[in-house]
Amino acid sequence: MEQSNIPVLPLNRALLIYVIGCPGSGKGTLCKLLARDYVCRHISVGDLLRTLKDDQDYQNVKVKDCIETGKLLPTTTIVNILTCVIRKELGSYQAIIVDGFPRRLDQGIAAEDQASAP
Repeated sequence: MEQSNIPVLPLNRALLIYVIGCPGSGKGTLCKLLARDYVCRHISVGDLLRTLKDDQDYQNVKVKDCIETGKLLPTTTIVNILTCVIRKELGSYQAIIVDGFPRRLDQGIAAEDQASAP
């Protein structure tokens, strides 16, 4: 039987990894490669918000308005959306890699507080 060279993460805990960097620095490319090589879930916050904006069933007008006008969403809105997606995915993946968030220190603190909540 052939042995796999793909690293395996410990099964007793899930990893949540935020990849941050300047625009165009390769965050998305890095995350896609990590997700492929380590069988992780890659969440691009920008792609996620654009999907929600275009979803006819999604009722959050604030998301659509902010994206269409180029404004940043409030930190609590992004953290709540991201937390819902992450909690859905935790049972299916050993690690989740997030890119495009946080952009500021206060967002990172809010995400950490939410992630550590029971």
